[in-house]
Amino acid sequence: LEYGNTYRQMGVCLLIFTKIVWRYLFKNRPNLNYEVKKMKATNIISILRLYIEFMRKALPFLLQAIPVTLGLTFIVLILSFLPALIIADRRIKSCGIDVKFIRIYISFIRGTPLVLQILLMYALLPSVLNSFVKMMGWSFDVFHGIHPLWYAVIIFTLNTIALMSEIFRSAIASVSEGQMEAGLTIGLNRLQTY
Repeated sequence: LEYGNTYRQMGVCLLIFTKIVWRYLFKNRPNLNYEVKKMKATNIISILRLYIEFMRKALPFLLQAIPVTLGLTFIVLILSFLPALIIADRRIKSCGIDVKFIRIYISFIRGTPLVLQILLMYALLPSVLNSFVKMMGWSFDVFHGIHPLWYAVIIFTLNTIALMSEIFRSAIASVSEGQMEAGLTIGLNRLQTY
């Protein structure tokens, strides 16, 4: 009984906190001490009510974004597949000096949040491109001439390459040496054995 009461109390506190944050962010900023005193367990159910009108207004915008999201995903996967496979192969063979750079790249991508990568790339890449365009003497406006969707394609492609290369590397490394020898013995090449 004590165990259940603890979780029930935690749930009530979480619901109260959610309502306070919701009101603080989206409505007039209330006096938080007053809100905590006013709320009781009996009106917790009112916290859970759905804002049907808001959902009715937001749904068409969400439905309009589905084709863009699917298109972006498709483009990123197509652009990421071959570089990820090449990077995975280079890491498995461990040949060349570029393996150190590949490890640094993968560690950076996997170690930083995607939101930070988006922020860095969206703030940094246009400025670098603009400097390059001015240095070349071209009259192209980078800030207004390139659609932001292309920056998203670049960011998500770089992220997906790093993640997919690790997936490919671990999948290839999971084939044991005995299975590889058995495949080569029956006349398959290394690619067919994988």
